[in-house]
Amino acid sequence: MDEQETADRIRAFATHCGRADTPPEATARNRGWLDAEGHPTEAGHDLLRALDEQGETRSVFRTVL
Repeated sequence: MDEQETADRIRAFATHCGRADTPPEATARNRGWLDAEGHPTEAGHDLLRALDEQGETRSVFRTVL
């Protein structure tokens, strides 16, 4: 995934975390996921890795009754 796709994923996630009246890019910058130019930071990369790992964890519990 290139940096633009990474930034897009971060902004998409920030849409769910931020206030409705705050642009996703501002939310992501405020949380340290994007830098001032809109490029992913190390924290942004860490966020996506954590989300990807969480997706794998959740699938394990789907079969638990």
